[in-house]
Amino acid sequence: MTIVNLIGYQTNELFDEKLSGIISNIFSKTDSMQNQLNNMNTEVLPVIRNGNGDKYSLQVGIDGTLHSIPHIPNKVLFMGNSLLLGMDTDGIHGGAFGMCATSPQNDYFYHVKQAILEKNSECAFSKLHDASFEQAETDESSQSYISTNISHWTNDLDLIIVQIGDNVNSEIRKTVFTNNLGNLVKTIRENSPKARVIFVSGWFNDSISDTIMDIVTKRGCEFLNISSLRNDPNNYEKTGNTITFYDGTTTTVKDTWVTHPGNNGMKKIADIIIAKLDM
Repeated sequence: MTIVNLIGYQTNELFDEKLSGIISNIFSKTDSMQNQLNNMNTEVLPVIRNGNGDKYSLQVGIDGTLHSIPHIPNKVLFMGNSLLLGMDTDGIHGGAFGMCATSPQNDYFYHVKQAILEKNSECAFSKLHDASFEQAETDESSQSYISTNISHWTNDLDLIIVQIGDNVNSEIRKTVFTNNLGNLVKTIRENSPKARVIFVSGWFNDSISDTIMDIVTKRGCEFLNISSLRNDPNNYEKTGNTITFYDGTTTTVKDTWVTHPGNNGMKKIADIIIAKLDM
């Protein structure tokens, strides 16, 4: 029998008293490194600081105008599917929030919002559902989504976070989505020329992520791939857990909901977005 002295190893981030813990730590570290690789854009927006040390990104508008975009935003639009607006979609219990988060204070929107408010307590926020664009099976349906929602992309926005792609789950949807995503990006950037636009994708459906990254980064947007998060069972809620709505009423997690990120998964999505904001 060989006795190994572990003094010194205990400070390593992978160390745990049990082998199962070490293995879990190794997988978590691997996922973290994969996330970093997935989210490395070939084009990085130039970052500068003002006299107060605040960070700004330089961005060129559709018309060639140069804009300085604050990393600490004043007005933010979140676009997303059921991960953003899946619970209480009709507003009966006070408002929609991310499906399978156990309360509105546990979805990724809330965590990102709080991180921004810590930097700018005056920041304003709004939400827009984008599942109908993902689910479009004709070019006309995609264009209808864009024209119907054009009023949401305003000139005073300085941050737009677009979580998209999960419902692009058939060949016809992939074709229509690929054909029309560029037009969506163009419309957003034309109507919100001073906004930093960040696309987030990959929770359910990673097969479209490379396409999204290619289309949006070529049009001056940033991209985040969150696909590795779905590999960790701790990122999901369990059937039967309690969900509390804005008005205090409750329900329980259904079997059909548990493919969505739970509290842990929502927090990790938020952490990735917050790190990207670089406030």
